[in-house]
Amino acid sequence: MQLRRPKLSQIQVYGLVGVAGLISFLTFATPEGGCGGSEVYLESDLYNQEQENQMIQKARSNKRERQEQISRLNRYAQKRETNNKKHSRSSSSKEAPELFEYEQSTLQAYYYFREATIESDELESDDWVGAFNGDVCVGARQWDTSLCNSGVCDVPVMGYDDNEWTLGYMLSGEIPLFIIYDASEDIYFNARASQYIPWENMDLNVLDSLDVLVDCRGDLGGTAWESECGCVDADNSGDECDDCAGIPNGTSVVNLCGVCEDPNDSTAAQNCAVY
Repeated sequence: MQLRRPKLSQIQVYGLVGVAGLISFLTFATPEGGCGGSEVYLESDLYNQEQENQMIQKARSNKRERQEQISRLNRYAQKRETNNKKHSRSSSSKEAPELFEYEQSTLQAYYYFREATIESDELESDDWVGAFNGDVCVGARQWDTSLCNSGVCDVPVMGYDDNEWTLGYMLSGEIPLFIIYDASEDIYFNARASQYIPWENMDLNVLDSLDVLVDCRGDLGGTAWESECGCVDADNSGDECDDCAGIPNGTSVVNLCGVCEDPNDSTAAQNCAVY
């Protein structure tokens, strides 16, 4: 007896499985009118529960790694911000102090100082020296001797070159004043140069020292000075105690004849008669 091949009817089932997004195709075949019982045929076994579980675990693991990475980045950003603030504070002194700002000129001279001190203590690397013509800053230098030639730093001193921005700058024959900025104390001090050298364009002047000293009134960086008449202000000529003959604390006076003479001179009256 010849058997006929049974005709199959197919039912295709499409499904999206878990996070893997797998599509399973299941085909079921049942014989129609043939001999034998019903049979089920699996055409594709793409659905794998174990594989799905592994992918879910991997996804969760990746999520934890991303969270840890974000936390590390946040910690790094906070640390970097803290370091930037510290660096900003430590490097702020690299910028010239407010009073030491000046413009470049085509006319310049340089004043070198073999040493610069504040009450005998050498300047620190973040201290500054500024040059002034009156109250106009005409040059400045940070006093980091490690960056200076043979440890001797110079102060550039600008001259007036007919440009508007150099008004008030040095003229030939004028003597610059120097001010030291103590970065650790945030204080400006008047300084005394070992020599007073007039400014001339292109001059290279080498001086022994620039010092902040205690003046005769006990003020550090003060400008009072000791004259023959005593301790006087910087703008005082120091001759207030001179008599009419120019002798400090002298006894000469101008007599009735308008002549300056010593009253202890026995001939004073006769001299007056002569005049």
